Amino acid sequence: MEIKDNEFSRQFETTVDDKMMSVEYSRQERKIFLTKINVPEGIDEDDEIVSDFFKRNLSDC
Repeated sequence: MEIKDNEFSRQFETTVDDKMMSVEYSRQERKIFLTKINVPEGIDEDDEIVSDFFKRNLSDC
């Protein structure tokens, strides 16, 4: 899974089944706050791919 940091939109993005999944964030001082997840239609928020996406985002922060 390749995750792109779209700094302009303030979100981490990846493609799943040719659809974009993203997590919006806010950076303040030395902290980062994940504020909203956008999961494409057809993918359950409890799906393992969503969990993996979060884990990779947190490990890269």
